[in-house]
Amino acid sequence: MKYFDFFFPLSMILFPLIFSLLVRSHPDQRDPDPQATVARVAMLRKRLWLGTAAAVLFFLGFYFFASPRGASFLWVLAFPLWFAITVPLLQAKDRGWKMTERPAARTATLERRDVAPPGLAIARLLAWILCLALFVLALWPFLRGQTEWSTAWFLMFSAFGAGWLLMGRFSTRLSVLEGEPMDVGGSPELAQGYESLRRFKIWGWFAVSTMAMLAFSVPPVLLARDPEGWLYAAIWVGAGGGAFVGLLGGVFGITADVRRTRLNRLYQDLAEGRTAGGA
Repeated sequence: MKYFDFFFPLSMILFPLIFSLLVRSHPDQRDPDPQATVARVAMLRKRLWLGTAAAVLFFLGFYFFASPRGASFLWVLAFPLWFAITVPLLQAKDRGWKMTERPAARTATLERRDVAPPGLAIARLLAWILCLALFVLALWPFLRGQTEWSTAWFLMFSAFGAGWLLMGRFSTRLSVLEGEPMDVGGSPELAQGYESLRRFKIWGWFAVSTMAMLAFSVPPVLLARDPEGWLYAAIWVGAGGGAFVGLLGGVFGITADVRRTRLNRLYQDLAEGRTAGGA
């Protein structure tokens, strides 16, 4: 765990800087003062470098000279770096990261957004069957009197698995309600892009919620089988699964944002009668 306590906070602190370096600039052709925008990008980039360096030095000092365990919570330093500096920097580099500007004449996609992609219903059914099976496996030793009920609180974590599946359904419903403004000409490319993004978000939330269910439901099965013999295995499955879910969720969220940014840029270009460039 000491490696995780060191590398996870450090990677979180470095993430805003690394992400900003990977995002290419797409100058706004309507910008009345492009030189001022270039200067703003340079200023924000400098602040991000200095802020990241200060956060890394503070983390390293706290880790090596104060409390390694306490330093593991300093990953929260990534939030001010992201929201206060990185987001304005991304918006200055690429207007696709801004809220979509809508012209006087507005249209939107009329496609139903609650239509599940092919195969999703079966996948969800299998996930629920697996969740129920894991809960029964965790409960079975207690019903047969093979395990003391003093450790029955582990069943609570198994029940949390169903909660993650429900949260995945709820999050999916909210994510597909995101606005999908269309240009007046009704671009097929833009409509297909929205449809593709909806499918990606639906499957992405399913994958994240299912993996989270497994991270919570598998350890209780191991502990119910043999609380002492499987203790460390359950800890590693839970911790490793939780870390993987966090990583998967981060990749999913970032990818969805990048794809939405490309659609925002395409919409703005089409609304102005131009053809959007590549992302």
